[in-house]
Amino acid sequence: DRIFGNEGIIATKNLRDNKSNINNITLLGISIAVVLMINILSYSMAQDTINYYKDFTYDIRIYTWPMDRTTESILLSIDGVADTYGSYEQDHTDIVNKDAQITVIDGIDPNKHLDYIKLSTKEKDFQKLLNQLNDERNIIVTYTLKDELGIQKGDYLKLKTERGAFPYRVIGYFDSDRYNGSYSLIGERYIKSDMAKKKYSRIYIKTNKNSEEVAENIREKFKRRYAYVTTLNQQKEDNLKSTAKLMGIFQGFGILALIIGVFGVFNNLIINFIERKRSLAVLRSIGMNKKQSIKIIFIEAFTGGLIGSLVGISMSALLIWAVCKVIEALGGSMRDFIHISGTTLIQALLAGIIITIVASISPALKSSKLNIIDSIKYE
Repeated sequence: DRIFGNEGIIATKNLRDNKSNINNITLLGISIAVVLMINILSYSMAQDTINYYKDFTYDIRIYTWPMDRTTESILLSIDGVADTYGSYEQDHTDIVNKDAQITVIDGIDPNKHLDYIKLSTKEKDFQKLLNQLNDERNIIVTYTLKDELGIQKGDYLKLKTERGAFPYRVIGYFDSDRYNGSYSLIGERYIKSDMAKKKYSRIYIKTNKNSEEVAENIREKFKRRYAYVTTLNQQKEDNLKSTAKLMGIFQGFGILALIIGVFGVFNNLIINFIERKRSLAVLRSIGMNKKQSIKIIFIEAFTGGLIGSLVGISMSALLIWAVCKVIEALGGSMRDFIHISGTTLIQALLAGIIITIVASISPALKSSKLNIIDSIKYE
């Protein structure tokens, strides 16, 4: 009442009692919710990709065959190669006593691993834990596996390997989004002896020159072995491009939903005006002037747009929560994945208000030109 006066009271009653206004709020809310959900997921995937590659401190990665000490020696002889690190990898290892599976186990060199791949953890002396991996059959698992399988420090995980089932003692945890969190570390000594890994799964390279130039030198050196050589920057760019393509498809559906919603809002407001011509004329006949009728229409538009935007933001939160639950149910991990930009929420709020205000311009102009007598007669 203090802000909008008597016109605000009338507009509020119209919003509450008029089905067209309620339909507008619902339609606007659904449209904004879909677009906002897609934008937040798209932004989150891009941010997650960027954050993912922050953990890697190597410059180049190479796949070729065979990958062994000899391959490392050849790499070290190439101009620009400063250091190399060969990593062993075992896929899809069954945990016999947990009726579960670890997607990837890395057999690492504790002295070099953190120089190439950073690991986030709450452990106080993580390097000390890594050093224990080659002492005996010890394993460090992700917090994701810890939570999913109820793993505690000191538990033994009986891993099914090429040479039988061996018990590995859990000595610590770390955080990682690699392989959806189904990922663990053991010592390279045991991945070679228990899992019969004789060749590296990949070799990481650090350079002391431009990584693109060094990568080209490596390709030239290994051209007869059809080596796959890629820089860290190229990996990140390729991932961002593939993410953008995927989300671009979904954004197309989101834009389509928004367009349908906008046209629906315009249509509903026109219908609403036609239905209310008689009531507007009655108000004009008892003293309401043109400016006041226009003010009522715009107050309705502003308030409806604001409520519709808030409904859309709330609905998008529920949709994102549902998506996260579905992904987690399928075995994925959404830990620290969703990144919500305050700017995006403000834009959604303003978009809803602007859409309804713009859609109200035509009804407002028509109301100012209303013929009172003809409109009162209107049925």
